[in-house]
Amino acid sequence: MLATTLTASPAVGQQLQRQQQQQRQLSGGQAAAARRRRPAPVCAAQQGGGFGDGVKRMAKQITGNLPVIGLISRWASTEGGVGNDAQAYPEFCRQVFDAAPEGFQIAVAELQNKYGKAAQRRYVLLALWMARHGAGALPGKTIVDSARRLRISSDLEFEMDRFTEALAEVHSKYTYMERPRGSPQQQADIAVDALARLVLNLKDGQPIPEEDAQVLEDCAVGGFWDVPEFREAAKRSIAERQQRASAYL
Repeated sequence: MLATTLTASPAVGQQLQRQQQQQRQLSGGQAAAARRRRPAPVCAAQQGGGFGDGVKRMAKQITGNLPVIGLISRWASTEGGVGNDAQAYPEFCRQVFDAAPEGFQIAVAELQNKYGKAAQRRYVLLALWMARHGAGALPGKTIVDSARRLRISSDLEFEMDRFTEALAEVHSKYTYMERPRGSPQQQADIAVDALARLVLNLKDGQPIPEEDAQVLEDCAVGGFWDVPEFREAAKRSIAERQQRASAYL
């Protein structure tokens, strides 16, 4: 009995070795098959990456058109201008109050003390809002003439609505493209000229009085607080105003 067990043991051991070898071969084959199959989804993901990026870009562009997401984005964005919406006048005023340098408030107060009703903050802000968002998209004459009418009529809502409609008509042509926007110098020229017509009651091309130059500069800069080069552009615009005598014909 003992001899049988001893003689059988090598056979059993060999059988166990064969079973283990078969298991290793089977496991190796399964792993190789898994490795062969694994690149497929990876390649698919890589091939679809460009498309996904394009979808993301498109989604960002049309966020404002989605009823729910667009509404939430508008609530969360205090500065406005979400999706296809241009920044509204009240939103612009709120940003100026929060971000404009202290010199802006002082400049507006000085202009109002000297020139009266036409230099009220709400009128000044309307002129700056139109210059900021309309330059490059609308003719400068549209904005400067609006400032001139505002001095006479004091009808802020009429001028605001008229400008908004004109700007919306232009923007409707650029639904998924970058909208036209003026350079800082173009914006400065229109801002200075609009304020000159509104507050100082100067005709096109008339020079800014020396005593008002710094105050008008501070006032214009307040509407472009986030444009570092705007102050220099405003200085240049004030100094060269006579050269724009025929700019708004």
